[in-house]
Amino acid sequence: MSVTPGYHKIKTSSGKYLTLSTQNGTVTAMTASGATNQTWNFQPSGNNWTITNTGYTLTTYAYSTGQSSSTVSGNTLSTEWTIVPNSGNYSFQLGSNNSFAWSVGTNDQVTLAGTQLQNNAQQLSVE
Repeated sequence: MSVTPGYHKIKTSSGKYLTLSTQNGTVTAMTASGATNQTWNFQPSGNNWTITNTGYTLTTYAYSTGQSSSTVSGNTLSTEWTIVPNSGNYSFQLGSNNSFAWSVGTNDQVTLAGTQLQNNAQQLSVE
Protein backbone atom coordinates (compact mmCIF):
# COMPACT_ATOMS: atom_id res chain seq x y z
CA MET A 1 0.00 0.00 0.00
CA SER A 2 1.35 3.41 -0.90
CA VAL A 3 0.16 6.98 -0.46
CA THR A 4 -1.63 8.36 -3.50
CA PRO A 5 -1.81 12.04 -4.51
CA GLY A 6 -4.90 13.80 -3.21
CA TYR A 7 -6.72 14.58 0.01
CA HIS A 8 -6.09 12.52 3.13
CA LYS A 9 -6.32 12.55 6.90
CA ILE A 10 -3.23 11.64 8.94
CA LYS A 11 -3.95 9.52 12.02
CA THR A 12 -1.58 8.95 14.94
CA SER A 13 -1.18 5.70 16.82
CA SER A 14 -3.29 7.22 19.64
CA GLY A 15 -6.24 7.65 17.25
CA LYS A 16 -5.97 11.44 16.98
CA TYR A 17 -5.68 13.31 13.67
CA LEU A 18 -3.01 15.80 12.67
CA THR A 19 -4.54 19.28 12.68
CA LEU A 20 -3.41 22.78 11.81
CA SER A 21 -5.45 24.65 14.40
CA THR A 22 -4.34 28.20 13.55
CA GLN A 23 -2.84 29.90 10.51
CA ASN A 24 0.98 29.60 10.68
CA GLY A 25 0.56 27.45 13.77
CA THR A 26 2.12 24.20 14.85
CA VAL A 27 0.68 20.94 13.57
CA THR A 28 -0.88 19.07 16.51
CA ALA A 29 -2.78 15.84 17.09
CA MET A 30 -6.45 16.36 17.98
CA THR A 31 -9.66 14.35 18.25
CA ALA A 32 -11.45 13.98 14.91
CA SER A 33 -13.69 16.96 14.16
CA GLY A 34 -14.36 16.62 10.43
CA ALA A 35 -13.02 20.16 9.88
CA THR A 36 -10.99 20.97 6.76
CA ASN A 37 -7.97 21.79 8.92
CA GLN A 38 -7.64 18.03 9.53
CA THR A 39 -7.43 17.27 5.79
CA TRP A 40 -4.14 17.35 3.89
CA ASN A 41 -3.40 17.49 0.17
CA PHE A 42 -0.50 15.19 -0.76
CA GLN A 43 1.24 16.11 -4.02
CA PRO A 44 4.39 14.56 -5.50
CA SER A 45 7.39 16.84 -5.90
CA GLY A 46 10.14 14.92 -7.71
CA ASN A 47 11.03 11.99 -5.44
CA ASN A 48 9.41 13.71 -2.45
CA TRP A 49 6.02 15.12 -1.44
CA THR A 50 4.53 18.44 -0.43
CA ILE A 51 1.74 18.23 2.13
CA THR A 52 -0.71 21.15 2.25
CA ASN A 53 -3.41 21.76 4.85
CA THR A 54 -6.73 22.31 3.09
CA GLY A 55 -8.26 24.43 5.85
CA TYR A 56 -5.60 27.14 5.64
CA THR A 57 -3.99 26.32 2.26
CA LEU A 58 -0.58 26.30 3.94
CA THR A 59 2.13 23.70 3.39
CA THR A 60 3.87 21.77 6.12
CA TYR A 61 7.21 23.31 6.97
CA ALA A 62 10.04 22.53 9.36
CA TYR A 63 13.44 24.14 9.47
CA SER A 64 16.25 21.81 10.47
CA THR A 65 19.91 22.58 10.84
CA GLY A 66 20.80 19.06 11.87
CA GLN A 67 18.99 19.33 15.18
CA SER A 68 15.73 17.76 16.23
CA SER A 69 12.81 19.43 18.01
CA SER A 70 12.01 21.82 15.17
CA THR A 71 8.23 22.13 15.06
CA VAL A 72 6.23 21.16 11.99
CA SER A 73 4.00 24.10 11.12
CA GLY A 74 1.74 25.50 8.44
CA ASN A 75 3.60 28.05 6.37
CA THR A 76 3.77 29.77 3.00
CA LEU A 77 7.21 28.15 2.75
CA SER A 78 7.31 24.46 1.95
CA THR A 79 9.37 21.51 3.10
CA GLU A 80 9.56 18.42 0.90
CA TRP A 81 8.99 15.12 2.69
CA THR A 82 9.89 11.51 1.96
CA ILE A 83 7.03 9.19 2.91
CA VAL A 84 8.44 5.84 4.06
CA PRO A 85 6.06 2.85 4.35
CA ASN A 86 6.33 0.58 7.39
CA SER A 87 3.82 -2.27 7.91
CA GLY A 88 0.82 -0.31 6.62
CA ASN A 89 1.85 2.91 8.34
CA TYR A 90 4.27 5.66 7.32
CA SER A 91 7.00 7.86 8.64
CA PHE A 92 7.35 11.35 7.22
CA GLN A 93 11.03 12.16 6.85
CA LEU A 94 12.80 15.30 5.72
CA GLY A 95 13.35 14.94 1.99
CA SER A 96 16.71 16.69 2.24
CA ASN A 97 17.87 14.87 5.40
CA ASN A 98 16.18 11.55 6.10
CA SER A 99 17.71 11.30 9.57
CA PHE A 100 14.78 13.40 10.89
CA ALA A 101 11.08 12.46 10.86
CA TRP A 102 7.77 13.70 12.26
CA SER A 103 7.28 12.84 15.90
CA VAL A 104 4.11 13.34 17.95
CA GLY A 105 5.10 14.35 21.48
CA THR A 106 3.23 13.90 24.74
CA ASN A 107 1.94 17.47 24.27
CA ASP A 108 0.46 16.35 20.90
CA GLN A 109 2.72 18.76 18.98
CA VAL A 110 4.43 17.46 15.85
CA THR A 111 8.17 18.05 15.83
CA LEU A 112 11.16 16.56 14.05
CA ALA A 113 12.93 13.75 15.86
CA GLY A 114 15.99 11.76 14.92
CA THR A 115 14.86 8.64 13.08
CA GLN A 116 17.00 6.56 15.42
CA LEU A 117 14.53 7.56 18.18
CA GLN A 118 11.38 6.52 16.29
CA ASN A 119 8.80 4.35 17.94
CA ASN A 120 5.11 3.74 17.31
CA ALA A 121 4.31 7.42 17.99
CA GLN A 122 6.09 8.32 14.75
CA GLN A 123 4.25 5.75 12.64
CA LEU A 124 1.25 7.49 11.10
CA SER A 125 -1.59 6.10 9.04
CA VAL A 126 -2.98 7.89 5.99
CA GLU A 127 -6.72 7.65 5.38
